[in-house]
Amino acid sequence: MKQFILLFCIMCCSAQAANKPASKEQCRKWQQQLDKVNTELRAGYKTERGNKLRKRRRELQSKLHRRCRK
Repeated sequence: MKQFILLFCIMCCSAQAANKPASKEQCRKWQQQLDKVNTELRAGYKTERGNKLRKRRRELQSKLHRRCRK
């Protein structure tokens, strides 16, 4: 039972930290990275590289949406 409670507390703290607002500087860096990924996607790529770029784009968009909205 104690292990379950400990696990639950860790999960709650992790979820709260993941939604904590990011600094303006961090948001700016994520936006720059997203812009770079989008540029690469427009330039053309092989299948494997395209999959990696789209995955990275989804991750960055998610971070920006969750942590950088005003």
